[in-house]
Amino acid sequence: MDSNKFEQLGLSSFYHAIPTLDNANDWSQWNQKVKEFLRISPVAKDDAIPPLEEEEAQQWSHRQTFYSAMIAAKLTHNAAQRINACEITRVQSLIKAVKEHFKPEGSGTYVNLQRRYMSLTRAKCGSAQALGAEIRKIHAEKLLLDPACVTSEIERTFFFLHALGPEYESFRDHIFRQMDIVNDRDEDGNITKAAPTFDYIENKAIEEEHRKGQLGNQPADTNALPAFTLSHKPRDRKVIPSPDGKTCRIEMNNVPFCAFCRKPYHRESHCFKKDPNLKDQ
Repeated sequence: MDSNKFEQLGLSSFYHAIPTLDNANDWSQWNQKVKEFLRISPVAKDDAIPPLEEEEAQQWSHRQTFYSAMIAAKLTHNAAQRINACEITRVQSLIKAVKEHFKPEGSGTYVNLQRRYMSLTRAKCGSAQALGAEIRKIHAEKLLLDPACVTSEIERTFFFLHALGPEYESFRDHIFRQMDIVNDRDEDGNITKAAPTFDYIENKAIEEEHRKGQLGNQPADTNALPAFTLSHKPRDRKVIPSPDGKTCRIEMNNVPFCAFCRKPYHRESHCFKKDPNLKDQ
């Protein structure tokens, strides 16, 4: 395949990835995909004003008109009418008009994003990977709205672990025992040991999900269950339903506790923080 055909194929792939914009809910993804498309297009190197030389100016005008029409085709009829897209023949002018009319703004948008964020669970998304993707998507939309709206990577990591659901209780316990989810800092506030990244925790959860899937296809074997599950009897837990009947609080008795790191679910003799060599055993 020659370079021209390869470039055309690439342009076509990026163009078809642009979703159709109808309202403010579509703007974030539309804007991202349009930028990706334009970055590899011939108009990427065009200045805001046409060149002085007549032939080059004609080519510039043709490119601008052509690519403006292509981008306008990714608007619904109503959205295009709202900004008079048919009268705009400059790429950046078209993108500016779409942004001014459709970019989400205000506290209402943030409230909707936060509601979406807080309602996320692995069960709703379908998998740990899909859950991670939704958290990233909402994070990106918050950045576009206002960088001050975003939460830290550490907070997103904690939320991700929580949103995995009760089926991943032993996995969460293992993560909290094996590593610190917050940064270690010295007296001057410098990070001496960085917390694991969101990507790292997500990959670990995907591995655990895969392991659970394999175990689910095998006959039950009590030796394969986590030691934590085997060490507690049903009577050790007390389930207290909430008044509305939609949630519950679980009280647990006889939970192992480490006097060294002050964390539950293990004893001092098995504390990774006290003796890191235990991780290799």
